[in-house]
Formats: sequence, structure tokens, C-alpha cells
Amino acid sequence: MYSSPLDFASDVRLVFENAMLYNPKTDEVHGMAHQLLSYFEMLFRPIQAKLPTNQRTPDRSKKPKFSDPVAPVLSKQNHSTASKPIIPPVVQPPKRTPCQCRLQNHNQNRSNRHQL
Repeated sequence: MYSSPLDFASDVRLVFENAMLYNPKTDEVHGMAHQLLSYFEMLFRPIQAKLPTNQRTPDRSKKPKFSDPVAPVLSKQNHSTASKPIIPPVVQPPKRTPCQCRLQNHNQNRSNRHQL
């Protein structure tokens, strides 16, 4: 739970700033993170305006700043492998064959049941 709306906003910003930091500008992840950050800022602005004046400015001195707008790249040719989904190969389970010791135990247990 967050102690203030600014703490929440700080974490949201960190998510999008990290997406932009660790994905190249030509990647659609970078562009979409930039768009979502802009959209979040637009939605958060009225909430921030309602906060007391001394709480309106978050401490962002430790975080990277991104000022140049980047349009998302929708072309799959420039899409990095880091953002492509990884689909594991389908692995068939091994065929189970009954173990001889299990069959012997099973047969013994069956015969013991009938003797009771």
C-alpha cells in the first residue's frame, strides 16, 4: 500500500522509464512506454493538483529523465527479440510402462485382499 499518491505515481513512472531505458528507441516497447507515460501524466495531473502545495513536486533526482518524444515503431522488421514472446516447444510426456516390481506388489496385494 502506498503512503501517498506521489509514491504510487513514482512507481508508475519508474516502470515506464525502465521500459524506455532498457529498450532501444527503435523498439515498439520504448515507444509504447513513452505513450503510456504521457497518458499517465495527463490522467495524474488533476490528482496532483488536488494535493497540498508542499506535496506536488515528487523527488525525481535519482531517476533518468526522458525528454524527446518517440513514436512507436510498429514494423516487425525493427522489433527486437527482447520483446517477442518466447514460446516453448511442445514436449510430449514419456509413455509410461508398468514396472515389474509394481505389478508384483499389485498382484500380491490383490491376492492378500481375497484371503482376508
